[in-house]
Amino acid sequence: MKIIIRAVRSRKHIVDEMLKEIPNAIVYYDDFYKDTMKSFLHVLEMNGSDPVVILEDDVELTSNFLEKLKSALIGHEHELVQFFSMRKEDIDVGSRYDRNYLMGQCTYFPQGYTKMIRDYYELWKNTPNGIKYYTGTDTMINDFLRYIDKKYWIYVPSLVQHLEVKSVIDSRRSSKRQSKTFIKKGEIKWLKI
Repeated sequence: MKIIIRAVRSRKHIVDEMLKEIPNAIVYYDDFYKDTMKSFLHVLEMNGSDPVVILEDDVELTSNFLEKLKSALIGHEHELVQFFSMRKEDIDVGSRYDRNYLMGQCTYFPQGYTKMIRDYYELWKNTPNGIKYYTGTDTMINDFLRYIDKKYWIYVPSLVQHLEVKSVIDSRRSSKRQSKTFIKKGEIKWLKI
């Protein structure tokens, strides 16, 4: 399984911290496109059809990230799995299936999914959502899952935390989009899992 980090150069210091935990990750810096959707599509093309975890460059990893990631995927190797969530159900319910994909900070795509999503984009870009949310990679993934009529798995606790940084896509977005279940290095929390 590959791990790809989608990044911009201004966040290289964050990526460098991530690479301490996941040294074999492939880092894709968006120097060419400077467009989140084009960058995402390029990462999908780079990956082909392999199983992959795609991370964004604005996250902090939990301790023993790789070990926890591999453990969390047991039984879900053939499903899309999200490792970041900030919903009330994360605390009330824990890990669960869902039909409303939101937030792409850390997602596992099973065999074949990245190619199917890249192909789906050609249809999606001309839909009302594709036109209105043209930078919304998570909106496209959500619409793709509806198109193929599949649920996805939300894993709790979140294995990454969305950092309180200004969005490079839209500076008006709130920086207060954090998971309530993320366990920082050295921290202990008791959660429903």
